[in-house]
Amino acid sequence: MAITKVITPDLIDLPTTISSVETNTDGVVLAKGSTSGTASVEYLVVAGGGAGGGWYRGGGGGAGELKESTIAVDIGVQLNLTVGTGGGGVFVNSSGGSNGNNGINSTFDSITSLGGGGGSPGNSASGIIGSDGGSGGGSGGNWVGTTASGGSAIGTGSGNNGGDGGPGSSSFQCGGGGGGATQVGFNAGASSTDGNGGAGKTYSNVTSITGSAFSIAGGGGGANYDLGNVTVGGTGGGAAGASGSTPYANGPSAANNTGSGGGGGNGDVQPSSGSGGAGGSGIIILRTVSTTTATFSGGVTYTLDNTTVAGQNIYTITATTDSSQTVTFSNPVSSDARPVTGGSYILEDGEFRYNTTDKKVEYYDGANWFTLTSTMAVPQAGTTGVCNYPTTATALYQFNDDVTDTCGNYNGTAYNLNAYVTGKFGNAADFNGTTSRVDITSPIGNSASNENDDFSVSLWVNWDVITGTAAGFNGAMIGNSTGSTYSSFALYSYGNAAGISVAFERYYNNTGYYNSSYTSAAPFAGVINTWYHLVFTYVGSTKTVTTYVDGAALPTYTLDFNAGSRTMSSINSFGSYNGSSSGLDGQLDQLRLFSSVLTSAQVTALYEETAP
Repeated sequence: MAITKVITPDLIDLPTTISSVETNTDGVVLAKGSTSGTASVEYLVVAGGGAGGGWYRGGGGGAGELKESTIAVDIGVQLNLTVGTGGGGVFVNSSGGSNGNNGINSTFDSITSLGGGGGSPGNSASGIIGSDGGSGGGSGGNWVGTTASGGSAIGTGSGNNGGDGGPGSSSFQCGGGGGGATQVGFNAGASSTDGNGGAGKTYSNVTSITGSAFSIAGGGGGANYDLGNVTVGGTGGGAAGASGSTPYANGPSAANNTGSGGGGGNGDVQPSSGSGGAGGSGIIILRTVSTTTATFSGGVTYTLDNTTVAGQNIYTITATTDSSQTVTFSNPVSSDARPVTGGSYILEDGEFRYNTTDKKVEYYDGANWFTLTSTMAVPQAGTTGVCNYPTTATALYQFNDDVTDTCGNYNGTAYNLNAYVTGKFGNAADFNGTTSRVDITSPIGNSASNENDDFSVSLWVNWDVITGTAAGFNGAMIGNSTGSTYSSFALYSYGNAAGISVAFERYYNNTGYYNSSYTSAAPFAGVINTWYHLVFTYVGSTKTVTTYVDGAALPTYTLDFNAGSRTMSSINSFGSYNGSSSGLDGQLDQLRLFSSVLTSAQVTALYEETAP
């Protein structure tokens, strides 16, 4: 029978009078039900703005896409968080130059706002089209009498197209403005008028998520070559274009933390002028009720305001170090949420309390309190047979006298197993280190494109023998070797009495050359004939692997399945590297495959998993 402890942080202090007949003189009560669930979060997510175009008469950069709404988030679950930077201006000294860089996307959980499009440079031919983005970048002017179209807004949030470059002449060339959150960028005129940036979004202190007035996501203004007029950036931080009265000027940069577009440049003197202005960095604002709090990972720059709007927490995030940053929401059980009648809190069947006088855990059955005979509070069903624990799994192999997939899709075929022996949970598969293996079809990593896909492997292992070194796939727990066009790889162990090491590595060419640069493993204080929990997570976008041993993370490392002209193959063997060699001498149990990256909290849940 599995049991759950009464954990101190889960307990709440209640008022002295908790019912008409019960006085809480010395103790605490655990509220009925779980502290998990969902919380409502109001969000504003703005991506980085695009840079302005350069070279003579560049177009303005577009604003980053703006998304705002309210969503329900899971309590205690890590959610992704990225604040996109603004696009950088590009120096151009020829008519065929590159556009200014697009802004970087901002993300919150499943919400992604696209970075603004970069403005294009001026061109002596037909003109260069501004880049597409959250809002489109403006196009530069030209002198042959044709019009270059502004970039398009391709997002689903607040964003608009960029303005067209002007059909100029040898005397006049004018760039169009970048699109803003609420307005398209202005088209440039044929002779003397640059295009202003499109307006961003302005909030009043009544409608603002921050409780105060502010503006964001304006488009950048276009530039001209030798005219005296100056464009205006869109409201919300968009930069103006370079002044035509100041020849050879870089475009101004947009204000940071606004997601606005940079201004167009008008110079061609390398390296002192000619660049479009940089786009402004994005911003994320999250608002919750005061009882719901947010915890951020270490690479997040943010402020908390819980005074401007009564009963609300307002989190303003202005920077993240990389795409791995997270936020986790908590919503502690509050006595204020309990039902009240006649000024007294009502007890419900199923509540527990710890009596600090008697040092006993007590249970309420709806009428009376009873002292439990154990400090363990409540039995619960085990989770080992749950396919989607702690998140949706692709496959689960329990090895209880067979190699079937509990999830039902990828049953295995066993070859030369010693037997099914007592495992971590029920029975386990016992491998002989030479001929034993389990073959499966390909639940993850089954196409050439999957080197960019996320996945995780979780398993329990008990080694009977540990031998070998890092330069080989001895002791393989999972593996694959499918031919000359694919990466061969294995999750394997090696070591001796000095310590056990584990690694997830690959060969990268036909000759089986071992690439030692992918070695991550470090010895840990392991011994044979002892069960250990291993988790390996792979982030496809960054090609990084994190190893967990008994819930503790080892340093991450890079593993590029696409190196050496090879692509990702599939995981299709357990207890063996390639279905016939370098096998595990020991047992495997409770092996799960996920087509996602497990969070540290989910890894902990798997390590602390119970059995019925």
